[in-house]
Amino acid sequence: MIRVTADLLQRAALAVFTAGALGGCFLDGSSGGAGATGTDATVTGDAGSAAPAASTSTPTAFGTPVPVSAPATSAEAPVASASKATEEASAPAPVVAEPAPAPVATPKPAPAAVAPVVVAPAPTTPKENVYGGITMQGQSNIVIENKRIENGSGPCIRLHNVSNVTIRNVDLVGCYGVGVELFQATNITVTFSYFENLNGGVYSIGGSNIKVNNNRFKNVSRAGKMDYSRGQFVQFNGVTGGGNEIMNNRGINILGQSDPEDLVNLYGSSGTPASPIVVAGNCFKGGGPSPSGGGILAGENGGSYLVVRDNTLVNPGQYGIAIAGGRGIELTGNRVYGRQQHFTNVGMYLMNFNRAGFACDGHKITNNAIDYIRSTGLPNPWYTDGACSAGLQMSGNNLNASLSSLDCSI
Repeated sequence: MIRVTADLLQRAALAVFTAGALGGCFLDGSSGGAGATGTDATVTGDAGSAAPAASTSTPTAFGTPVPVSAPATSAEAPVASASKATEEASAPAPVVAEPAPAPVATPKPAPAAVAPVVVAPAPTTPKENVYGGITMQGQSNIVIENKRIENGSGPCIRLHNVSNVTIRNVDLVGCYGVGVELFQATNITVTFSYFENLNGGVYSIGGSNIKVNNNRFKNVSRAGKMDYSRGQFVQFNGVTGGGNEIMNNRGINILGQSDPEDLVNLYGSSGTPASPIVVAGNCFKGGGPSPSGGGILAGENGGSYLVVRDNTLVNPGQYGIAIAGGRGIELTGNRVYGRQQHFTNVGMYLMNFNRAGFACDGHKITNNAIDYIRSTGLPNPWYTDGACSAGLQMSGNNLNASLSSLDCSI
């Protein structure tokens, strides 16, 4: 039985509402919405074209997949991720302001190149084969290492209400569910492990001090797996507190062999002023053909004290990097390249996709380099609807970068 939640209806409604919305401001002077090229072009809109839409499907909490048919969306409308958590809220879908065309801003020189991601080689200790997965509940002080895990009926590793667990030098391959499923877990480290052909990499509902560092990912998929709303290398859903990191990972999705949503999604998650959630030094390549998925998404369903810095994204999907709500989120020093594909739209955006009552302010977007070509063949590096402009710091961004030489490998 498919349970249709208010959140699901909201996302579907927003996607329908915004089909064919964002066109960007074309270099030839024509327009189909609010977009920009150049450096630090801030675009706001009024009536005339709709804002980017929310997702076309919604995640479940370790349950039955909830596929939702994607409404007809134009590649010109940025669409927020479909890979979110199910919520039982009854709030109606927010009305999003409709932006208008914006002028083309004058480009400035590109920022200094960011140093390439260097991931230390994984240990080469022989691995023990484990079939059927590993499940733990209520345990602590555990090390799972030097294993190759397969599970045809669920996640490779499932850890509920555990603490002080390290997963190291583990291959998680071909499982029906995600590689590592965490529920209200604390002090978890996933490192030097390899994820391939899974429903997703690491998925954490709740918990704190979750570290996902120095791992490799290949080909995550929604279709044909346990939960259609997965499809991320890493997703934090309601993770809070200090010590949370997603750092120095590498991942690729090969078009035709994968079906990802977002590569990294921070859903309703918050760090602290002293210890924000950090997504840094990652190199990810490959997204699509989802009409709503993309690279790194922060601030959906709220969230605060999130830092997304010095990441490299190559052809990550419909969008590259984005803030979809929340407070005090930082995007800095990221490099985002997207070649023209039938699902590509916008390189970086700032929107408030959250329900009524959620704030979206105090963000910082600095020193990012964007080179993104939408499906029409025209540049579309940046979009904002102006709903999150309070306290916004924006400087040093190169929205006219040349980044076609970027690459990521595992």
